[in-house]
Amino acid sequence: MEDQKQEQRIAGLTKAEFETKSAEYTGGLKIYGVTIEEKDFDLIARKPTRAEADQHMVDLSKAKDRNVPMMQPMRNFVRLVTVAPESEALDVYFEKYPLVVSQVYEQIMKEVGADAEVREKRFR
Repeated sequence: MEDQKQEQRIAGLTKAEFETKSAEYTGGLKIYGVTIEEKDFDLIARKPTRAEADQHMVDLSKAKDRNVPMMQPMRNFVRLVTVAPESEALDVYFEKYPLVVSQVYEQIMKEVGADAEVREKRFR
């Protein structure tokens, strides 16, 4: 019997597939790993464009005006920029663990302002 080492996959992609897909996107891709209840879940997301981020802010504002739960536009935004896994797997995970949406969302939104330097200031 020939010993075949199975290639590592993250969010369903091999390293070669990740590198190929990463080259397709300005800003590349990021891998986010989530552990909850001792279970791991990975997703791969691209950096949102400025236009997508701006539209998302409009969507958040509209949701607030219509008294729609804020989690819905956040979930939609995460789905928009997620490259892997497939939307169905992502939806199942987010249904089971809805608060993870906000944590992943926060990490992705940091990418939008990654070129900005934010620091605390005080009066002297």
